[in-house]
Formats: sequence, C-alpha cells, structure tokens
Amino acid sequence: MLISIGLDFGFAPIDVRERFHRSDAEVEGRYASMDRSRRGVEVVFVSTCNRLELYAWDPSAAADPDRAFRALAGHWAPGRAERDELLQRSKLRSGRAVARHLLAVAAGLESQILGDIHILGQLRKSFRAAQRADALGSHLHRLFQVAFRAGKAVRRETELMAGRSSVGSEAAGRALRVSEPAQDRHVVVLGCGKVGSHAAETLAERGVGRLTLVNRTRSRAESLARELDAEVVDWAELHEVVAGADAVIVATGAPTPILKVRALHELRADASARERPLLVLDVGMPRNVAPYSEGEASGVLLVDLDALHPEMASVERARRAAVPEAEEVVETEVETFFSWLAVQPAREALEPLRETLIAICERELAYAAGEEVANRTASRIVAKVLASPMVHLRDECQNGRPVTDVAAVLSTLFADESETGPSPALNRGD
Repeated sequence: MLISIGLDFGFAPIDVRERFHRSDAEVEGRYASMDRSRRGVEVVFVSTCNRLELYAWDPSAAADPDRAFRALAGHWAPGRAERDELLQRSKLRSGRAVARHLLAVAAGLESQILGDIHILGQLRKSFRAAQRADALGSHLHRLFQVAFRAGKAVRRETELMAGRSSVGSEAAGRALRVSEPAQDRHVVVLGCGKVGSHAAETLAERGVGRLTLVNRTRSRAESLARELDAEVVDWAELHEVVAGADAVIVATGAPTPILKVRALHELRADASARERPLLVLDVGMPRNVAPYSEGEASGVLLVDLDALHPEMASVERARRAAVPEAEEVVETEVETFFSWLAVQPAREALEPLRETLIAICERELAYAAGEEVANRTASRIVAKVLASPMVHLRDECQNGRPVTDVAAVLSTLFADESETGPSPALNRGD
C-alpha cells in the first residue's frame, strides 16, 4: 500500500519546515539507519526548498495504517516528540491520493510558484539518492518514473511551465521591482546552484546594471560570470560586497546561516549607504540569514520564501489557464500506474515459473546455438509464452480473485527438474 507524509508551505510556516529539513548527508544517514528487516518496505525522502515529503510502499499499511505512518515518520524524526509533531503538522495520504499528489508535484501543480521549472529536477535528485541507498523496490521505482513522465509531458504539452519561472527568477524580479531603472541597480547573488544561477540569468536578461556573484567554490561563480558578463567576489568578502549593494539574493543551500544582518548593519553605517534599505531575499531552506534583533535590522528589508509567495500571484494568474490540461495529464498517468499495480500480484505469482522457463530456454539454446544467442533470445521466448497467462491472471486480479494457487499449479507443472542436459530432440540435431 502506498502512504506518504507531506510537510510543505501549505501546511507549515517556514520556521517549522526548516526544523525538519535534512541535508544530503543527513538523508544518507537516515537511509543507512533504516531497518532492512522489514521485508517489502520501500522509502523515498523528498526534500525541496518548500517541501519535505516521505513516500513509502508498505505491504502491511492496509492492516495497520497508524503504525505504518509512525514508522515512516520515525525514519525522518527518530525522537518520539519530534515524530509526533511531524505527524501532527503534516498531510497524511494513502493509496491513490499518494500517486496523484506526487504526479501533481512533478507537474508543477503543487509548487509555491505554479509550474516551477526546478521541481522536477529536485524530485530526480531525491529519487537518485534513494536508488544509491538501495531503498527502492519495484513499486516506488515505477511510481517515480511515471511521475517524471507526467512532469515532462506537462512541460512539453501545456503552458503551465511557460516563461521558465522559478523561485530564483521570482526573487530576481522582486529585486528589480523598485522605482529606479534596472540599469541603476546593483544586485548580488549569493550561491550559484540551480536557484541562484536562474536568479542571476534572470537579472542579466532584465538588464541589471551591476551583477555580482559570490560562491563558496569560486570557479563555479567564474564560469557563470563569463556567460552573464558579471563580476565575482571571494566568499570571504561577501558581507562587504552585499553591504554596498541595493539587493542580495541568498540561495546557498547551506545547512546553517551564512549572512549576518548585524554585520551588514554595521557596514552600512555611513549615511550614503542608508539612503535606501538593502533588500535581502533569502530563498534558502533552511534559511541562510542568521537570526537578528529588530534593532539590528535597521536599513535592511528581509524577504523570505513565505514573504515572497504573495509576490508570485501574477505568475499564477498567467498560468492558471493551463491547469486543466496539466491535471488531465496527471489523471491519465495515475490510471497508468494503477493499471500496472493491478497486474503486480499476477506478475509476482508467475515469477518462479518465468525463471524456470528462462533457465530451460537458455540451457537448450546454448547447446543449439551458443551462449550469446541464448542470453539474447531466452527472455523474448518466455515473454511470448507467458503473455496469455498474464492476461488471464491480470483479469483475475482486477476482479479481486487470488491467483497464487493457480500460479503454484503452473510452477509445479512446469518445474525444471532435469539438470542433465538438452532435450533428446536437440541431441538428434532436429
């Protein structure tokens, strides 16, 4: 049974989301600490700037869903109090609702920015981490592949992702949405990952007067700067360059804050720098700007992800007309997944028979035509042999009838009990 736990901007403010955020290394550790003795359980942790979600396939969930949700939450929040808070703050889904939600996320329908172009890449990153940790099985592997296909179809066939809007591009738009022309603005982009790079590209496209890039790995900033005709400043000088700018977009993905408002306030103490406030757009998760007191924020206007969301309303209005088409793609692919899922019991029931037949075919073909031909041909022959039984067993599954007894009879009838060599017909060269 599919289950999921979702904590996103729709259910929890940013201070709650960042408490449950986990770095890549922490996610890897969570996978490593999972109890591998629970057979058949598959898990994927999904973490983006605006959501934390846990997806699982748990065969025992239908019998005891509360236990399954507690176990899943425990992978992310090992302490009992933390686990209970995560469950209380989150949206719990099961069955078809899980698949529909994941596909809607991949399609950009559940993003803080409708049609955010970066969400699909963030899902892929989470999926690959689960693959590396050997936490996937056939069910979640197929579900995520269907989700990726749905996301690509929405991007290709609808206008939902038109304009390449993302958190980075919207932050760039906010940085330039002031009375003076773009060419008179100096904007610093702190962090040159996907979000920061997209922000920098948007600023350059809109004609910002001066663009400065700061990245912990300077070579990455220099590579982007060459494309955008921007300047690069060393990481050690980030507070000095930000203090002299009109705006900064902070998108480092660092696990701890790296920009200090107090230091900016002190550096901007001269009168000329305080004529207008410094706009700080913190789009990191967890937040990249250190906590500060009200007095320290004088002359600094801070906008975080939740505060940026109302600014995105115009993007949503422009894309709203594409929503029905995108939803239709999602529903079609949800049906595709559940059609596949309905056949799984039949496929699993026939697996022993399939393996037996492949072994027979490979042995006989190897004798007749050599191992290379045998390896290439055996699976194709068996697929054709089992095509009709699979159709009948699929129909039985969809009608709610058990198929294990039928499969057991087939496996018994076709058991490969001879290990002595090829058939007599092949021995004669027929």
